[in-house]
Amino acid sequence: MIGKLRKTAIVALAAVPLAFALVGGSAAQAAAISDCTAWQPKTIDLPGINGEHGVSMKVCVERNGNYLRGAIHWKETFRMTAYSDRYDGFEIDVRLERYDNHIAWRTCDVKSAMNNGVGSSGTCYTSWVETTLKNGWTGDGQVWYDVNNDGKGGFYWYLHGSPQLP
Repeated sequence: MIGKLRKTAIVALAAVPLAFALVGGSAAQAAAISDCTAWQPKTIDLPGINGEHGVSMKVCVERNGNYLRGAIHWKETFRMTAYSDRYDGFEIDVRLERYDNHIAWRTCDVKSAMNNGVGSSGTCYTSWVETTLKNGWTGDGQVWYDVNNDGKGGFYWYLHGSPQLP
């Protein structure tokens, strides 16, 4: 899994002047806004009698005052069986970007939910980043999954990034 995002971090590129800080916890109270893609559906074939599994992702960028974060909302849309070991791995990598530069990122392991849930859903967030910089902020990400017993290894599903926040 070369290039997989593994933890929350900040990347400051020397060629790009940046003025922000990574912060934990919740953002200061202000009028929250977000911009998201439409739901991005995928049907994953499962081996044997397990049928198919439908999942959908929506990529967002969120602002709350001077705080921003990336988010990927996910949900199961259908599944053909109640089989509990569909995946050897299922991870969502979410990023907060400014003009396609990675500012913050996080990997969420949702294998257990995808294997055992019935109509599971959730959200994977980056940490909040404090900044006064406007324009160019987007959410982006990808999904990595490995279907159990299909002999093919893992696959990346590259998601469409969110529109830019004004």
